[in-house]
Amino acid sequence: MRCELKALIDWNSVLTDEFPLAPKDLMEKGLVKKKEYGDQNRSLAGFVHRTMKAELLRLNRPGRIEVLGFGLGRDLGWIPSVIRHLGYRVAITDGSAVACANARQRLRHWRLLRRVEMRHLCVEEAWETGQIDEAEVVAYYGGQFIQVQDLDTMWAMLAHLGAFLALPGRAIYLLHARGEDNDSEEVRWGKSTPYFEDDLRAPLEEGLSGQVKIHVVEQHMYFHQKYSLLRIRAA
Repeated sequence: MRCELKALIDWNSVLTDEFPLAPKDLMEKGLVKKKEYGDQNRSLAGFVHRTMKAELLRLNRPGRIEVLGFGLGRDLGWIPSVIRHLGYRVAITDGSAVACANARQRLRHWRLLRRVEMRHLCVEEAWETGQIDEAEVVAYYGGQFIQVQDLDTMWAMLAHLGAFLALPGRAIYLLHARGEDNDSEEVRWGKSTPYFEDDLRAPLEEGLSGQVKIHVVEQHMYFHQKYSLLRIRAA
């Protein structure tokens, strides 16, 4: 795996757009307004905060949560709660300088700058150089992370994550817009791909050399896109 596989997306540029995460079709029609965009992001943030806090309480396996990509950090408001109240540690890896600056600003606001490990490098490099010690990791979280990878990168990343699930009690949480729930003829995704559940399952099971269980914890509408919080574990 190499970072160049997904170099077609300039995340430093994308993350500084006015409405970087809004649906492309609505943007092109001029249908995204500042207030609605803010409301939609706050609603999604609340959904992920509530569900992830409940999931990590349920996991009940204190250790480190590895966050794959920070982006704008809108879906990561659960981090302070799980550190302060549930005893988890958190590390974030992102190859974008803009995303890392966003992360440092948010962590400073949360007063967690010294308690959360922040790596400015791509996830593949963190794996290849051993900077992520998976013996200490109890779960991975990726918010809209897999759907912005090209097919080859998605496969390689999920194969690695599948191998991680061979460790006892481990889990992966993905906030993902599944192809099953979104009509690709009506929703234009731009730089994002709504991979179907079977698209995710195949590389995960290849990496694990066994079956995985993908459970839809709960779903949420973001504009006209339906997102699922997926819990993935070895079957």
